[in-house]
Amino acid sequence: LHLKGTFIKFVSASGHFAAMAGKIPVSNPIVEIDGDEVARSVWKMVKEKLVIPYVDVTIQYFDLALDNRIATMDSVTVDAAAAIKKCNVGVKCSTAEIDEAMVNEKSLKKMWKTATVFDRERSLRSAGSTLRSMLEGANFRTPILVKTIPQVVPGWTKPIIVARHVYGDQYRATDIVVEKDSKYQIVITKDGAAKSYDVFNFEGSGGVAMAMYNSEEKVKGFAHSCFQHALDVKFPVYLSTKNLTLRDYDGIFVDSFQSIFDAQYKEAFDKAGIWYEHMTIDKMMSFAMRSSGGFIWALKNYDGDIQSEMVAQGFGSPELLSSLILGPDGKTVLAEVHHRASTSAETQSRGKPAINPVSCIFAWMEGLTQRAKLDGNQQLKTFAEKLEAATIETIEKGKMTKDLVVSGATGAKQAEGAFLSSEEFIDAVAEMLQDKLVRGAKIMYTLTDEAPMLATYAFLPIIRAFTQKSGIEIEVSDISVAGRVIATFPDRLPAEKVQRDELKALGDLCKTSVANIIKLPNISASTPQLRECIAELQSQGYAVPDYPEDPQSSEEKDIKAKYSALLGSAVNPVLREGNSDRRAAVPVKNYAKKYPHSMGKWAPTSKTHVAQMSEGDFYGSEKSVVIEGACEVRIELAASDGTTTVLKAKTALLPGEVIDASFMSRKHLRAFFKKEIADAKAKDVLCSLHLKATMMKISDPIMFGHMVEVFFEDVFTKHADTFARLGVNVNYGFGDVVSKIAKLPKNEAAAIEADIKACYANQPELAMVNSDKGITNLHVPSDIIIDASMPAMIRSSGQMWTPGNKLKDCKAIIPDRCYAGVFHECIENCIKHGAFDPKTMGTVPNVGLMAQKAEEYGSHDKTFEVKKPGTMRVVNSDTGAVLLEHEVEEGDIWRMCQTKDIPIQDWVKLAVTRARASGAKAIFWLD
Repeated sequence: LHLKGTFIKFVSASGHFAAMAGKIPVSNPIVEIDGDEVARSVWKMVKEKLVIPYVDVTIQYFDLALDNRIATMDSVTVDAAAAIKKCNVGVKCSTAEIDEAMVNEKSLKKMWKTATVFDRERSLRSAGSTLRSMLEGANFRTPILVKTIPQVVPGWTKPIIVARHVYGDQYRATDIVVEKDSKYQIVITKDGAAKSYDVFNFEGSGGVAMAMYNSEEKVKGFAHSCFQHALDVKFPVYLSTKNLTLRDYDGIFVDSFQSIFDAQYKEAFDKAGIWYEHMTIDKMMSFAMRSSGGFIWALKNYDGDIQSEMVAQGFGSPELLSSLILGPDGKTVLAEVHHRASTSAETQSRGKPAINPVSCIFAWMEGLTQRAKLDGNQQLKTFAEKLEAATIETIEKGKMTKDLVVSGATGAKQAEGAFLSSEEFIDAVAEMLQDKLVRGAKIMYTLTDEAPMLATYAFLPIIRAFTQKSGIEIEVSDISVAGRVIATFPDRLPAEKVQRDELKALGDLCKTSVANIIKLPNISASTPQLRECIAELQSQGYAVPDYPEDPQSSEEKDIKAKYSALLGSAVNPVLREGNSDRRAAVPVKNYAKKYPHSMGKWAPTSKTHVAQMSEGDFYGSEKSVVIEGACEVRIELAASDGTTTVLKAKTALLPGEVIDASFMSRKHLRAFFKKEIADAKAKDVLCSLHLKATMMKISDPIMFGHMVEVFFEDVFTKHADTFARLGVNVNYGFGDVVSKIAKLPKNEAAAIEADIKACYANQPELAMVNSDKGITNLHVPSDIIIDASMPAMIRSSGQMWTPGNKLKDCKAIIPDRCYAGVFHECIENCIKHGAFDPKTMGTVPNVGLMAQKAEEYGSHDKTFEVKKPGTMRVVNSDTGAVLLEHEVEEGDIWRMCQTKDIPIQDWVKLAVTRARASGAKAIFWLD
């Protein structure tokens, strides 16, 4: 049984195979390798409590405990390696590391079957390193990220996967003690001819020497494994060596990786948006410490062993590390427990095993994942994902072994009894896993603001009533403006008022396969709305700081930066990891047809129209470029006065990524506003402005401010000094003027109000947001959001409300042609054919390109109001090449967007897939 391996199925008392109802059938076997000491018993618990009850799989068992290896002259290890290569999937328990004392105690110098040369008796090597060298390829060691485990290196936000070469070097080296007065030589024999190389003369003193080697074939296998795994996990690869010192030895690694990458993987890497680079190990070490993670670090055998321990510790715990050997064929996998078997007292607590079982669980989980991948077994894949999630959530809920308690896990207490034994932890994971399998993943329901929050009070109880008996759990997540403000300043609040950052948690969840989120509309807060929110929270006892309008100290600048992250469209770019598919559900569409909402009649004589710029807008100035290779760019202003200012020092770009830049001319924008305001007066239509100041939170408030200044030009000219003294910010809208002058003495305020009234009399009527309260279209930027305001106007016969509370035709001022054309066509259609009829209208699903902050979604940190005339440039930081440039003037608004290649490909695929599934035509709307 133990010598050659046996096919095992677990048998019930009646003698029948225990493939019980509900077990997941697995068509191909997995090789199981048992180990030594306490780890062996913990491994068995994991298998019997977390795998066998749920998975009907044939297991080929090999016992690599030290005694059995000795008894078989280690042929069992040879057989195990052969079985793994045949089945393509193996899982391995911890085995004993063999030290000098053990060699002497158990007489472990023999002609082992696993030796590569047989010139003399050699010490038995560890089972782990022996198996790795037989399987070849690479050993990928990946940190297991747990939110409640504090990281030593907090900047690492994404995993660093250490790829360790598994063949040769120190682990297959011959090391010897050299007597004095000896010469150390290396002799290479080929075709009977010997060539010797002098290494060192041990003249007056003896010493030690070591000969190590590697094979070009094995190095190439290592490269293939790294590149194939990178394509699986979508991480770039960095190889680091000491090739400047070991030009030939390490040089073969550098040359092999580069030649294989160029010939076989570059195109696939470019499509995946990842890259390969070699870096000397000392430079790479510095890079790794400064990075945010998110890459594969390829290293030679010994270097990889050391650095993987450093990386694991940096992420919080050396016990939270998974280990996977991937063969050069890209499909043969051995998932192993990375730590060695131990007999020390630390492995026992209260008479029970107390080692951390997480690595054992992950070895089984990754083995099952690979089996599922090779067999196309989706059910098994889902089970493995739930096993992984159950393990991590168990720790995050405070149930853990002693090593994690000692590491300072959040909420953990180091008192006796506060930690679990190995079996208790496995039982806790089993309970969590069972819950996940029975109940399924949670549905996350978001709490937001205003009207959607009111709807939640009515709707959420209904959802809970429907799901209560079905075992589906509904969990609420607060991503309202208030909730996000509270989560931003935990250090200023007492413990009972602290809220976790729910938006970040949902953003992380969106990148997993278990994400199931009902996301309600949320406010994209303007600065005035944010200030109102802060004041309301402060009135309820939340000691959040005031919003600093003009920050002076470093603390105030830090506070404003934190608040700025909450402004505008701050939620959607985090949650929209994928592209969108927006469609009316069939029952909803049928209801709308049966009970149509009101639609105002359109008259052929309607004067309503769209006004758009003909030059100087974003549309007219756009330039773009496709990035060929991974690089970093900087954004700078080369001013006409000879100075160069770097506005954004670093933006990382991937191969195939599209970047574009455009600008809005201040001069042309203000001239356009002035012309259209006069035209509205002449045509006797309402004047209305429609922008997207929430999503485009940098550029559009500035444009809004220009409209306010132009419309109330006489007022701003006459009272410029007073407005400067009051700190009026036109980007907040005319409402900021109204609120600021209210603080003036009555006589002074009355004089300005009289001038405002005169301005209203001389200019065209402004469309109103709330005519009862005197709130105009120009009061607050976030009151007029184009994708809400324009459809509402079209539904109301193309009319908006006057100050006198009547509907009237209007001029819709939409400066940028990127938006304007759509609404122009709708209005012209309604004038010609009448109002749209919900009873007969079809439906047009929309597949939107927005994944990974595509296009304008990611432009906020790359949008600038130009301070000096000159040239705005996007420059490749490595080569100095100018990729994009525009001649600009002071006050122009310039922005750059970026769209990764993978989201574009996914957008096309999603559109075509959904069109085929629904029978609709696919129209790609490009210009």
